[in-house]
Amino acid sequence: MYYLLFTTSTCFKCPDFKKSVLKNVNFDGDILDESNDDCLHKAQQMSVMSVPSIVVYKDKTQKEELFRTNEEYNFINWLKENKL
Repeated sequence: MYYLLFTTSTCFKCPDFKKSVLKNVNFDGDILDESNDDCLHKAQQMSVMSVPSIVVYKDKTQKEELFRTNEEYNFINWLKENKL
């Protein structure tokens, strides 16, 4: 699996979500924020409308989306339900 986490430095929820992802996820991913050159383009391309938002894919090819949320508790519950 592979994830993309979208954050910004001005978002008050983003730091906790980021910590939670880094603590609980045991698969590869990337964290994108406004300092990444392609963050805005990637967010628009993927229809990400708010931060924090996480999108989980079957693999790094990003062809098959498995899960998407902008709520930390939804993500943690999804991990637990899928025993990840």
